Amino acid sequence: MADRGIYQDFVVTRSDRLLRTAYLLTHDWASAEDLLQESLAKAWFAWARVEEPEAYVRKVLVTTYTSWWRRRWRRELPSDDLPDTPASDPVSDDRDALWRAVGRLPARQRAVVVLRVDETMVKELHR
Repeated sequence: MADRGIYQDFVVTRSDRLLRTAYLLTHDWASAEDLLQESLAKAWFAWARVEEPEAYVRKVLVTTYTSWWRRRWRRELPSDDLPDTPASDPVSDDRDALWRAVGRLPARQRAVVVLRVDETMVKELHR
């Protein structure tokens, strides 16, 4: 049986960082919270055999997000009406342009970029 105390410590200490990763995948805080909660619940059931908890939960985040994306994609129906496009924001900076570019990537490619960026940020923080 998994040690509940170790799991709870992991959740308390790593949730903020994992939530940021989930947000980078979903681009929506509410969806990111749902994604993280579902991923942590899945991790609980495998906790006794997990050797690298953070890496494991990150993988669960990505695979869960990918399955969400696939389900949502199947429900979309083609339409002759195009959605309204937002007016261009003259104040938008490079970060906004980057987010839009990342948002256009397919889900699996976005997951790779998010994990790579997150890994780079971790290395920078530990310098």
